[in-house]
Amino acid sequence: MGTPANPQSSSPDQDRGRSPQRENVERSEDAVREAAAKAGHARSDIEIWHMAALDCNLDGTVSRQRVGAILAFMAAGYILGGDLTARGVPTNLHPAIRELQSRYSTRPGRADADLVVELGLFDYLSSRFAVYGTPEMCHRQLAAARAAGVEQIMFSVSLAADPLETVTLFGERVLPALR
Repeated sequence: MGTPANPQSSSPDQDRGRSPQRENVERSEDAVREAAAKAGHARSDIEIWHMAALDCNLDGTVSRQRVGAILAFMAAGYILGGDLTARGVPTNLHPAIRELQSRYSTRPGRADADLVVELGLFDYLSSRFAVYGTPEMCHRQLAAARAAGVEQIMFSVSLAADPLETVTLFGERVLPALR
């Protein structure tokens, strides 16, 4: 498995059981807690929702190929703008993220997915911003996210390989296993 220290992409069929990194979950929630306090509210007054791309497919390879495009869009387009250190990006990945930002297209597609892999960013970005693969892989990733402190999560399925199949599989095979 690739790691930020060795960002080589994993094989498409390798089930890594990824999760949002605990430090990023904590950083996000600390920012909300601090902003709530400045506004005179307790953290318990605020609902925190994490956002991720979702692509649940019986063919994990298809899901992996498609999710790369949305990762490029999310990382280069709007989530990782500005100060990368403040956004929780490891310093060794700053050059690759900046390269992604300079080369990605605003029309998510195969070229962007390939660019994420070329730059060695797939594993890092997918661990932060996506739940993808077979229903079993998605279940394990969500269980790991829960263990990392994620209590509520919403998904974007608009760029999934098959959005209707993603929602159907997720509802029929992933959600029941999480309860």
